[in-house]
Amino acid sequence: MYPGISFFKKIVFKTIILIVFFNQQLLAQGSSTSITGTIMDEQGNALMNANVVAVHRPTRTPYKAVTQEHGIYKLTNLKAGGPYVIAVTHIGFQMLKDNDIYLTPGQEIQLDFQLSTEAVKIAPIRVRRPAPRGKIRAVNSLAAGMSSAIPQTEVKQLPSIIRSVTDILRLDPRSDGNYSFGGRNWFYNTISVDHMPLNNQFGLGHPVAGGQSGAELIPFESIENVQIAL
Repeated sequence: MYPGISFFKKIVFKTIILIVFFNQQLLAQGSSTSITGTIMDEQGNALMNANVVAVHRPTRTPYKAVTQEHGIYKLTNLKAGGPYVIAVTHIGFQMLKDNDIYLTPGQEIQLDFQLSTEAVKIAPIRVRRPAPRGKIRAVNSLAAGMSSAIPQTEVKQLPSIIRSVTDILRLDPRSDGNYSFGGRNWFYNTISVDHMPLNNQFGLGHPVAGGQSGAELIPFESIENVQIAL
């Protein structure tokens, strides 16, 4: 036999071994290790939104799935080996566990579970209102400067001759006795009643709407409290 033929056979043999080994690697990589199954209740009805958790105990790696329509779940790309602990939970049902599950590479096993109903116990909720300590103070986040509030008790006790809101505004020391505060023209003010603007849009006479008529647009008896903010 020629030496060249023997050398050629060795090359062909090594090439065949490498090709077979490479094909085995492709077969192992193309297969996924998985667990699939169906979750049902005692009457055999499929349970949606059931939680299925498989834990690989040696590495404590969790794999999670939620049952879809018809109660089907599927856990994919699991580590080969084991043991696995599989737990199934659903609100209103008892939890089920399956221990010592072992998987081989490329294997897909089917595990079905049937859950039993369980009464859900809800602890009573108690709401307690703490007793107020000291004086309660409201904070107005919209106030850009110092403010003063005149409560309803002072409004009722305030003597008034013309029965106008200006009598109440005089209680603030920054007032000129009318609608002007801090020396500013009263048309710079923004007047509102129950958060609704009530300004005089024409800029004539009184700064409150309807001021030229000489009548009070706000009845004195209807005023509960007044807030002044600068």
